[in-house]
Amino acid sequence: MRDDKAATQQLLTQLAASLLAEGDTRPARRSPRVLAAASQLVGAYAQWFAKTANAPVEAALRYLLRAMSVPEVRGWVAFAWHMQQHCTQTER
Repeated sequence: MRDDKAATQQLLTQLAASLLAEGDTRPARRSPRVLAAASQLVGAYAQWFAKTANAPVEAALRYLLRAMSVPEVRGWVAFAWHMQQHCTQTER
């Protein structure tokens, strides 16, 4: 069971790092729908970001800041940011 948890943590870390990578200029990555979905995902996984030592928290925050420049996405980014802040404060 412990191996499954470690493998899951590693997979989530790799997926998050790939999703939140900077410098990807493909049009799909800049789509408001993709930005909104990724922002929702960051918010949904806020507790995981807070609990996991090697989670790409800084990359997630940079992604949310970049997404804020898209008017259609701002509401989702604000929600994700709020959830991340709430979960991070709750964990302390």
